[in-house]
Amino acid sequence: MKYWQEGWQKIIFGNDNSYIYMIVDAGFDGAYMDGIDAFEHFESNND
Repeated sequence: MKYWQEGWQKIIFGNDNSYIYMIVDAGFDGAYMDGIDAFEHFESNND
């Protein structure tokens, strides 16, 4: 996944129905995107 691409940015924080707004509305102060570097594992292995 290329999180810097516009399509992913729209999913994460593109409008009031985006995931980050749902997280904040649920009472959380923010979110931590764990595994954002997971692509390195898949690029280095031929799995």
